[in-house]
Amino acid sequence: VYIHSIRVSFSSFSLLHLCSVSGQCEPVCAQGCVNGTCVSPGVCQCHFGFVGDNCSSQCHCNKHSNCKGVSEPDKCLECKNNTMGDHCEKCKPLYVGSAVGGGTCRPCREFCRGNSAVCLSRDEHKRALDHPQDHPLDPDSVSDSLSILVHLCVLSILL
Repeated sequence: VYIHSIRVSFSSFSLLHLCSVSGQCEPVCAQGCVNGTCVSPGVCQCHFGFVGDNCSSQCHCNKHSNCKGVSEPDKCLECKNNTMGDHCEKCKPLYVGSAVGGGTCRPCREFCRGNSAVCLSRDEHKRALDHPQDHPLDPDSVSDSLSILVHLCVLSILL
């Protein structure tokens, strides 16, 4: 009588992938992916605005940008959604709203119901009135450095 021993071993693949009975396998990230998806064994792909090995660190970019990494959450890479500023905290010129906390920046023309394409803060409005040659109000000349805070539709100024 011969007895053969059977040795069962698990390959590293089976430890790094979770396989269902149907044969579908998904990668396993032991650290978990808090705000992301496990894309390969031990590797998370973070959702927009999150960084870190397990995607648990949120960038300080008001939910409008990714950042350099866990050690530099204040370094916003590229502001999206018509936002600008070091932390994507302001609306771009010719957009109105509050970018803080993931807020929306709408086009001035939409905000002013088609009556104007330009919207300004009170301070910007005063500067434009005091020095019209330095601060023209036509949409093509509005400076990129404008910060949109408290907005006014300025159709009457354009007429």
